[in-house]
Amino acid sequence: MLEIVKVNAIGATKHLCSNSVDNACNFILEPVDSQDPPSAGLSQLLALVKRSDTVAIKSEGTRIIVNLVRSLWTNERRNELLSEEELQARQQKRVKAMDVLVTPACAEALAALIGRSAKHLILINEGVVASSLLSMHRDGGALILNALTVPLPVEVGPSSTASAPASTIASTSSEATDSPIVLSSTGASNKITSIRHALDQLVVSLKSESTPAEVRTNICAFLGQVSKRGTGDGLQRLKDATRPILEELVSVHGQSMLGSAAKKVLDMWISE
Repeated sequence: MLEIVKVNAIGATKHLCSNSVDNACNFILEPVDSQDPPSAGLSQLLALVKRSDTVAIKSEGTRIIVNLVRSLWTNERRNELLSEEELQARQQKRVKAMDVLVTPACAEALAALIGRSAKHLILINEGVVASSLLSMHRDGGALILNALTVPLPVEVGPSSTASAPASTIASTSSEATDSPIVLSSTGASNKITSIRHALDQLVVSLKSESTPAEVRTNICAFLGQVSKRGTGDGLQRLKDATRPILEELVSVHGQSMLGSAAKKVLDMWISE
């Protein structure tokens, strides 16, 4: 019964934080008075995701973070009913909420969502898009890059990458892969024995021809975005892991949307 209550609460919160700057800011910044000591909704969410043993709660809880990022980083139409002072105050609150959201805890939660979702490409795509947006922040690139290349939590180990979230998630992701064995364009199988880092899962998804082109294109765009902000060994590791795949995508897919996205990343790396 308690699990059902948690899932329903997460679902309602996820809906409220979708495409709403005001709700996103309130969830991130405003303390809940009923808590002792008072804490904001984001802090409570991160604590729940961390301590829960249920994959559905972890994944659906992290999708709230996805909606928070999308709401705050997406341009919205100007509200003509607000004065300049009100618009400025609202923007300041928005920037403050963005700063609070750019933390190792949020970056690692998004990376864990990517890492545990081998069977659910829609969740990988959501994690990729949110991570890409988060990396646009002045401090976000380094955090996201680190989250991609550090070991995933134990709950996202080899035995749990095949675990499926609740049916509410499964019903929205029919185009999922069944195992971390992917085929190259030549038909040769390439087996990833385990997913130890979120980067491993990105490599699997990027290389697999069963991954929709839109998802693979978003991964390419993400690699380019995080490369703008990342530095050091982590960035080099990302390049070494993905460069051969990007080169193959350019060779196989040419000037298509996917081939062009892969070429754009490679060109960026060459010009650095």
